[in-house]
Amino acid sequence: MKQTFRGVTRDEAVREERKLLAARDRGEPMVDRRLAPTFTAFAARWVEEHRSGWKDSTREQYEHAIARWLTPAFGEVRVSDLSESRVCQLVAHLQDANLSPRRVNYVVLACG
Repeated sequence: MKQTFRGVTRDEAVREERKLLAARDRGEPMVDRRLAPTFTAFAARWVEEHRSGWKDSTREQYEHAIARWLTPAFGEVRVSDLSESRVCQLVAHLQDANLSPRRVNYVVLACG
């Protein structure tokens, strides 16, 4: 898979290429981020696929967490671009907003 990186130095491009080749050599799948769904699309599909195993109240809580906190934070971000760092930033934001630890955990759990 070819990729173009604009605005990086040659050394940065070489490092990125080495990372990609090492991942390929380890057998990791090469993800074309253009094909990855946005968080919004993924979340809707996730809820639909799991709703049959949930009580109505559980589904409502997940839908609320997704609509209230996750979609504003990650809505149009492709799931292939989500990182632990971005989730940690959201957790810090939720803690700063004085959400209880239980509610923060529930929101993170709703990330899928």
